[in-house]
Amino acid sequence: MDCPPGMSHPSFSVNHSILEAVRPRLKDFHQLLLEPPKANLMKTTWGVLDPPVGNTRLNVVRLVASLLQSNTHSINTELINLNTLGIILDMYFKYIWNNFLHIQVEICTAMILAMPPAPTEIQPDTEQDPARESILIKHLFQKCQFIQRIVEAWSSNEKDQAEGGRRRGYMGHLTRIANSIVHNCDKGPNGPQIQQLISELPAEDRDKWEAFISGQLSDTNKRNTVDLVNTHHIHSSSDDEVDFKDSGFHQDSSLQQFGFNDEEFADQDDVVE
Repeated sequence: MDCPPGMSHPSFSVNHSILEAVRPRLKDFHQLLLEPPKANLMKTTWGVLDPPVGNTRLNVVRLVASLLQSNTHSINTELINLNTLGIILDMYFKYIWNNFLHIQVEICTAMILAMPPAPTEIQPDTEQDPARESILIKHLFQKCQFIQRIVEAWSSNEKDQAEGGRRRGYMGHLTRIANSIVHNCDKGPNGPQIQQLISELPAEDRDKWEAFISGQLSDTNKRNTVDLVNTHHIHSSSDDEVDFKDSGFHQDSSLQQFGFNDEEFADQDDVVE
């Protein structure tokens, strides 16, 4: 199986029993995103964060990125039912200076766009080629309004900058996310589905997207000399790596299969936002 850009093959080898053990607890992790452990509000030079992101929620997002990389139908379905991706996108656009969060969201969206449908999402063989559609992509474009939120955030940032404000901290990641949509629409394994979903957008939203990719995004790419085919920019530090790996712990814990330990889900004071 081909890996999404920036990912490696070992991440796709996960014990199915581990995934099934984690699946019933996804609702609890989802609830942590909605109601994180109480933390004091954080005053910063750009405003007050109440609540800040915190280590707990950041590590939940990291866990979701790892689970998405397994490309397992039952996990994908549960994340959709909970609308976990929608909540994570809300956090991305709310916490505009937390690059630790932004890179994880970028990894999540890159994997969703580039991965083929999970095996059980493929319809049974017929006389024609089986239809291949990703339920995650459908959820991202329809329920999460992925396209609309990108265009809206970009326009809002331009308005702020025109009024003398600072460029938002997630804009570099947003540029790569938008480029990933364009690239996968044109050359990715889910291209036909992405094209269809874009064509089904309301006419006004579709026109805004087309104007955006031919205008602001194209201009930004020219300034940044971005190669749309090359997505090697999407990477993470060793601390943020989403590959499944042996964490070095010997206790029986499903989370340890994903490189986590219990302490990482306890809020600490050393994470910005």
